[in-house]
Amino acid sequence: MLSILIPIYNYEVTQLVSDLSYQLVDLNLVGEIRCYDDASEEHFQKANAQLGTIPLVIYQNLAHNLGRAAIRNKLATEAQYETLLFLDCDSGIVRSSFLSEYMQHRSKEIVTGGRIYPVEPPIDTALSLHWKYGHQRESKGVAERKQNPYTLFHSNNFLIQKDLFLDIKFDEGIRGYGYEDLVLAKALQSRGIMVTVIDNPVMHLCIERNEEFLSKTRKAVQNLYALNQQGLHMNTKLERASRRISRFGMGGLFSYFYKRREASIMQNLLSADPNLRFLAYYKLKHYLACKS
Repeated sequence: MLSILIPIYNYEVTQLVSDLSYQLVDLNLVGEIRCYDDASEEHFQKANAQLGTIPLVIYQNLAHNLGRAAIRNKLATEAQYETLLFLDCDSGIVRSSFLSEYMQHRSKEIVTGGRIYPVEPPIDTALSLHWKYGHQRESKGVAERKQNPYTLFHSNNFLIQKDLFLDIKFDEGIRGYGYEDLVLAKALQSRGIMVTVIDNPVMHLCIERNEEFLSKTRKAVQNLYALNQQGLHMNTKLERASRRISRFGMGGLFSYFYKRREASIMQNLLSADPNLRFLAYYKLKHYLACKS
């Protein structure tokens, strides 16, 4: 018995939900696909209006936006079944065996399937930064994810037992975009709960424009700093770089050189072939700005 939980915000999900419904029926699984729209714009609500007619789907439009953490917690609380599968709304099913693969591991406490990005870069170069970052930094193979099951945990595609999830939940104190998945992973790690890593990815379909991706990156950095201030440390590369700079008293020197090269860095990040090292500098600059 399986509850598939899909929080929707400003995305059309008919194909995703139809694919999942077909697999549930084909496998003769007792289950539901619970889709809650978190107060999307009207044209997205219209695009998703027929979801409730798809077999095994429970569809709700929420009057007010709850946010990334709260809507996921609500979905889990109201789920009928004891095994939960969380999927982001901008996911694409790439394998006809997607649900059957998860069902082979349904006795485990938590299982992650991973994510992939399109192999070919987008034709629109204004999407280059998000695609390149996702393709090179987020699309990790099973071997690497098994070596780092907590630091490489992503909440876009994972199976978890309901009682375990309701005991930890997503932190609703995290507002906006960024790091809620690592906070959940940190809670799992602190309890000694093993994350089972399998090769069962979804395709990340929504590639954001470069400016929007940089804006979300800034918000995520601010979230990370706020978590650090609360005593939560994720041991990310950004945190480690900040500690090294602070240890050697080089914050001022880094800021000086970044400011001198800021125009060329931004030009590169918005170009057709961005350098991800510059993105790391961009994140570090904004993290240090939070500390100052």
